[in-house]
Formats: sequence, structure tokens, C-alpha cells
Amino acid sequence: VYETERMSTLFYSLNSQNHSIKILRTGEHFALGSFSKGKALDLAIDIFNHFNVANYLLEVGGDIVYAGINPKGVAWTVGVQDPNAQEGMTGVLQLKIPTFNSMATSGGYQKYFVDAAGKKHHHILNPKTGKSVRGVQSVTIIANNSTYADALSTSVFVLGVKRGLELVNSLKDVSAIIVDDKGKMFYSND
Repeated sequence: VYETERMSTLFYSLNSQNHSIKILRTGEHFALGSFSKGKALDLAIDIFNHFNVANYLLEVGGDIVYAGINPKGVAWTVGVQDPNAQEGMTGVLQLKIPTFNSMATSGGYQKYFVDAAGKKHHHILNPKTGKSVRGVQSVTIIANNSTYADALSTSVFVLGVKRGLELVNSLKDVSAIIVDDKGKMFYSND
């Protein structure tokens, strides 16, 4: 994953068993922008669990954690933003407990600029080229840990549709929705 805050390439490994992140090269560091929203939400879950809060839905910058049911007594429902429309949705998900409780989306459609030639450049960069990743508009990961989902959504974005789905399909209790650069939606097996 390319960290734009520090302009350095960071190599790490995600462990799906204990939801940990291991830095693979010494002397490297995280600029927390890649997964800080997820970590903040996981800390909120710890507080809610401490006070026995059973029903909640929290959102930070598009990342969501949830538990229990909504005020109407049914499962929480959330929309996945259409990367091509400020107000539109690509789909609506009914969130089920207990398998998953976190959802994170990485996309190149909110933080970007258009150069003089009309080419769009967003903040998720290819570590090999240092340029915006092409071929994907958004990746939504649904998992049972928000930090993990947040970091994984960026990683899958960088990997692209084919390799990203291969990774997600190899992981337990993780689902993905990927929207490619043509607006086509792809889903993981789970």
C-alpha cells in the first residue's frame, strides 16, 4: 500500500486469524491514514461492549461498525455509494449479525483532482508506479474487525479486481464488493 502522507512505500502483511498487521521491512512505519478510521471504530466497539450497549451503528468517513438491530427492530440497512454519482447508491446491504460487524470502503471518487489533460488522479497510489491505481473505482470490505476491513479495502483496491477477489476469497469471514472503472460490480464468494 502506498502511503501518500509520507510518500514512502510500506510493505505489510495482514493476518486474517488474529486480525493483525505486520510490517515486513525494518525501518518502515505507518502513516495512520490507511486504517485509522477502522481503528477508531474498533476502539468505539470496545467502549460500547464495556457498557453493554447492544444496538448501534457508527460511521466514520464511510467506514461502519454495527451490532444488534435498528430502532425499528430489524437488521441495520446501509447503502454502498455509487462512485459515479454523489447521491446515488450501487446497492443496499442488510447487515447481519454475528458473522460480520464492520464495513469499510476505499475509493478514488472523493479525494481526487483532474489535470490539464482531463485525466483524473486520486489518492490511492500504485506502489510500483507512484501513480493513481487504475481499473477500480471502489472496494467495500465486510468483515468482523473494522481495522482489518479498512486496511484490506485499500489493499484490494491496489490489487485490482481479479487479484483482489482471489485474496478475499482465500480469507475466512470476509466479503467484498468491487466496482471497476467501467462501473461493473464484482462480488466475492462469501
